[in-house]
Amino acid sequence: MTLTSRYSCAKRVVLIGSSGGGTATLGHNNVSEFVKLISDNLNRIGGGDDDDELVVTVNLDTVLFVSLDNGGGLDSVTGEEDATLLCIQDSGSKEVIFHNSLDQINNMMKKYDESVAIDIQEGKVHGLITVSCDPSTLSRTFQAAAKHNVPITGTGGTSLSMATSKFKLRLIGNAGGSVGTTPETKAISFASAFSEEWDLKYCPWEATTTKAANAPSWKSVLNSCLPGFWSIVLLKRIILTTPVGECIPEHERKALIFMIESYSLPILCAVIMATSRRKVESVQMSAVLAASACRKTILGGLISGWCVSILEVRLLYICILKWKLPATMTNLLRVFVGILTAVIMIPISPYLSQITEQYRHITLTYLWESTGSSSVVHGYIRLLASSFLGCLFCYGSKIGWYHSIFLPIILVEMEIGDASMLGALDFLTLVLVSAGICLGIILTGSTEERSLARRGIATNLLCGDFIEVCYPHMEQHYLVNISGYVASSVSVAVLTGGCRSSAYMPFPVAIWLANDQKQFLIASTIAFLIPFIATISNYYFFVRKRKTD
Repeated sequence: MTLTSRYSCAKRVVLIGSSGGGTATLGHNNVSEFVKLISDNLNRIGGGDDDDELVVTVNLDTVLFVSLDNGGGLDSVTGEEDATLLCIQDSGSKEVIFHNSLDQINNMMKKYDESVAIDIQEGKVHGLITVSCDPSTLSRTFQAAAKHNVPITGTGGTSLSMATSKFKLRLIGNAGGSVGTTPETKAISFASAFSEEWDLKYCPWEATTTKAANAPSWKSVLNSCLPGFWSIVLLKRIILTTPVGECIPEHERKALIFMIESYSLPILCAVIMATSRRKVESVQMSAVLAASACRKTILGGLISGWCVSILEVRLLYICILKWKLPATMTNLLRVFVGILTAVIMIPISPYLSQITEQYRHITLTYLWESTGSSSVVHGYIRLLASSFLGCLFCYGSKIGWYHSIFLPIILVEMEIGDASMLGALDFLTLVLVSAGICLGIILTGSTEERSLARRGIATNLLCGDFIEVCYPHMEQHYLVNISGYVASSVSVAVLTGGCRSSAYMPFPVAIWLANDQKQFLIASTIAFLIPFIATISNYYFFVRKRKTD
């Protein structure tokens, strides 16, 4: 058996740059994240198989990066603007941040310019990345790089062309302009250039695959869209029922409502889905384009966002690693992913919309309406079904069904910007039942119980949330537990067909949002009073009696 000795070799890369004229957008103003992204991609270069004698690693050894404190570009500056210099040396072991005027920062850069030039002359630097660098400020670095034939890649069309022409630099990869680029396209472009120059393996998709495998589930993505659904429902209601809507001409108001109903929530779902799998800003543009073909279907929005997140990263690697396109052109082509996805979704979206529309129709017809040829029989069936559903909500929320089952189907019902019938049920069976129990505890409980109950009832009635606060008391006291189910069953049974509302809102807003406000108020009173009376009765007939005995 022969043992092979393995040797390691480190390639050191220097990053010198600025926020430039057009690059202080799409994440470039977050210098730390930009530097980390470049470092991570450089670290993915090299390595070695088990049989290789030489293992090559690539490290970002030195960073000198200038940015304006207001996040702006450097095209029209006077030199008096506040600026920051990020200085990292020895592969991150030394990091210093300087704040001063731009002129003073540039003077400091000239001092570091000499230090980098010396490192190049001593053979300590194997590659140079420039991002919108001023050739006059970094003249010694560029002279040393040209003399020692150091490979250079970067972005910044004006600065690169001036430096290359003046110092005869050796550009590698697809170095080019910076307009429309993102930190991701730049980082991959830089790493690809060096991997090709040094004939080393570079597999950026391995990290992307790991991130995709750890992406949140579709239900989690949909649930995270709740604030958007909540906002759209309120906006639509305000436009339709308040003087605000009367300020808009009728034809424009109808067009606005049509756009809200048809596209706002599908686009929201597409963007959230895409960004949950791809943590880059550019994917949002493609997601919006893709979802523009998903009229009245949040399922279509979720699917289009998912497709965009997958196709966009594939095209990114093809453009940079295979076609060797500059970062600007790569980013422009990535938008075609949104167009392609939209074309695919155009024939599919109507069927997806019909699925959710049919779900809403079935829910309304068989659970809430009591019309038809056998109206009496149908009324009894509806009464039993809605009562059972009220109990099911009360029970399911205790065993973990709420976020996995109830909330997603509530959001599907809110697909076109309307409040939800199941949302009204949610408020009655969970929020108001909890509030009734909390008020009973405030009047009869111990000091510790009262403190928690006060917080609970305030959150219940003012925020429509924190329904779990009553569960310990329900589990301890049989009568209170039963009252929760009775209140859920009876309150839901008295709702009329088409009565919609929503949880996660203050109680007055939930009533205002309801289609049938009078009936919803009656149901709310029932849902609140039954557990309240049961909690009081439980204390006087059982708890206090046990204490007396």
